[in-house]
Amino acid sequence: MELLELEHAGPSYEGRVFINNTEADQNTLSTKENGYVGSYYIFGHGGCFGGSGHCSIDETERPYDYRTTHPLTPIYKRLEITDFVKSMDEEKGSFTVTIVPVLAEGLEDWFVHIDLEDVVKLEKIVLKTYR
Repeated sequence: MELLELEHAGPSYEGRVFINNTEADQNTLSTKENGYVGSYYIFGHGGCFGGSGHCSIDETERPYDYRTTHPLTPIYKRLEITDFVKSMDEEKGSFTVTIVPVLAEGLEDWFVHIDLEDVVKLEKIVLKTYR
């Protein structure tokens, strides 16, 4: 499974990924029985504190420009869920992905204003399979 265009401008967190468990939250045990298939980790930037335009990402491509991309350019993460896919009921053919953000230890007090529903921001999730 690939998580594409994942933003990392906010807080650092562990993204716990659950399949077919829309009720999962920070207190849900990370077990196969609860639909847990793995985690990914984001080392966040903690928000934008610069001047106007400081955090704006310039996506203009220029030929022969070898500079690195903007530090806030969205990233992707890959998570292997082969065991889950192999155990899927082929008749059903679909599943629901729930990502539960768990803030890095010590950040709960710093980011008290953060709505955990708004921490994970991504463009799409892609499932790649090979036969």
